Amino acid sequence: MALGKFGKDAAERVAWTAAQAAVGVVSAEALGIPVEYAALFAAGLSLVKVFIAKHVGKDDAALPSTE
Repeated sequence: MALGKFGKDAAERVAWTAAQAAVGVVSAEALGIPVEYAALFAAGLSLVKVFIAKHVGKDDAALPSTE
C-alpha cells in the first residue's frame, strides 16, 4: 500500500510524537520526578527538534525540507 507524500508525512509526525512521549516518560521516571511532568520533557524535545530542523531544512520552516 502506497502512502503517498501526505501519508508519509503523517506517519513521520505520529512516530516523532510517540518517541517524544516515550522519552518524556522515561526521563521523568529516571529522574524520580512525577510522571505528570513527562509532557514538559516531550515539549522540550519538540522545541529542540524545531531548532535542529531550522538548520537542516529551510530557514523559514520548523520542519526539515524533503525537497
